[in-house]
Amino acid sequence: MNVTRDTIVDGRYRALKRLGAGGMAEVWCAEDEVLGRRVALKLLGGRYVEDPEFRERFRREAQSAAGLTHLVPRLDEEAEWATMLSGGEQQRVAFARALIARPAVLLLDEAVTTLEETEGRALYRMLAERLPDTIVISIGRPALLSTLHRRAIALDGMPASARGATRTIALPA
Repeated sequence: MNVTRDTIVDGRYRALKRLGAGGMAEVWCAEDEVLGRRVALKLLGGRYVEDPEFRERFRREAQSAAGLTHLVPRLDEEAEWATMLSGGEQQRVAFARALIARPAVLLLDEAVTTLEETEGRALYRMLAERLPDTIVISIGRPALLSTLHRRAIALDGMPASARGATRTIALPA
């Protein structure tokens, strides 16, 4: 499918702006006209578009890797998933999306806080193995994250303008 601005995809997504492209797909900012919200829409390209086996394998692999195989039969279901899934399942969905999108930079904010520490470690290891070229920036529990990243930056909460500057207070005479 040749997508341009305002193309309707699958009867519900209006393409707004092409965000990027790779060897397998294009990513568009789109409006979900059913739910009335903006979404990132990944469209497989080339030979992948016509290969139903590849599409299904792609989707199942991401869900399986993130521990979501129990949701596979419900993939096409429209629902209020934020209220139906546990916190841990929602966090696994975020990892599955990262596997599908394959971003150059991935920002994870408290991405494994509702999971057991071993589960969180396993998800981060999976990201490192399957997305070796992705820069992963995490915000969260220092004890867990420091062992999963090569570099750490500790923020002290002070604004940059206050660091290393002498404070001068002027009082009226």
